[in-house]
Amino acid sequence: MAAIISAPAAAEPRDQWPTAATITGTPNYIVDGDTFAFGKIRIRLKGINTPEIDEPYGPEATDFLRELIAGGLTCYHTGEKSYDRMIAWCVTPEGRDISEELVRAGLANDLPRYSNGQYADVEAEAKAEKRGLYSE
Repeated sequence: MAAIISAPAAAEPRDQWPTAATITGTPNYIVDGDTFAFGKIRIRLKGINTPEIDEPYGPEATDFLRELIAGGLTCYHTGEKSYDRMIAWCVTPEGRDISEELVRAGLANDLPRYSNGQYADVEAEAKAEKRGLYSE
């Protein structure tokens, strides 16, 4: 599936991405559990952090993300960027919040400073049930 980018034409240099940018499609490259790409546009999921690919649970987080977004997704740019990546809130076609699903599986930590605690409850649930990162 090709990516569809909804943004004014002037939005092309990354430092000018508008807050209202929306990307819909299937990413062509998964970097790790919280970063992927649509062509040259790299997306970083907002409000969470997954282990790096070479860290414990990094491969599991990456595989989980790959499976979760195989059917496509829609990402809404927050207006922020980090290390030349668009920060975005992303959902599956069924409306499942990608970040929430990673936290729920115990494969990502909520970053309250960036999520406003949006995933704190599902993180507590993952910890209580000893999923993924919290299994030990």
